[in-house]
Amino acid sequence: NNSGGGISIFNATTVNIAGNYIGLNASGTGSHGNTGAGIFIAGAGGGSQITSLTIGGDGTAAAARNFIANSIGAGGHGIYVGATASGATVAIKSNIIGLASDLVTAAANAATGIYIMAPANYTIGSNGDGSNDSTEYNVISNSASVGGIQVINGVLTAIIAGNIIGLASSDSGSTWTTAAANVGIGLSVACNSLTA
Repeated sequence: NNSGGGISIFNATTVNIAGNYIGLNASGTGSHGNTGAGIFIAGAGGGSQITSLTIGGDGTAAAARNFIANSIGAGGHGIYVGATASGATVAIKSNIIGLASDLVTAAANAATGIYIMAPANYTIGSNGDGSNDSTEYNVISNSASVGGIQVINGVLTAIIAGNIIGLASSDSGSTWTTAAANVGIGLSVACNSLTA
């Protein structure tokens, strides 16, 4: 439990966040919620700004997944990307947001599953390059307000593809057919260029 983000990044240039239980206990089943976003990316005055950010894996290893859950409060997003260098590259892939490690038990974040607003170029889910596309998806479920993915004006480009929104799995991820609805819009976008 943290009073603030589960993982908060300031003053960095290249960041890779993978293989974490955030807002869950060590077994991935019990709640250890944070008062703030599960992953919080922001800048600080006069510090370095991120040019390359990877959250999750590339679909080749389940161990690279982040499980991001139980964030509380008005800023309780699963992932919040609020500041990067202009034109930075951001990849958000293979994360499980709003579910416990069994992939079916609800572990809701209080706000949006993924909230992005920094002036970067984003890939959320599959990049469509033919390599591991079918396993690069994010699962975004059980968000308690606002919705699944929110893209705010200021984002340069965004590829959002192959994600599972508002569902859970009762068979360890073989199929995603169990309802786990987000409160609000599944995908809300306002940016310069979108592929979805």
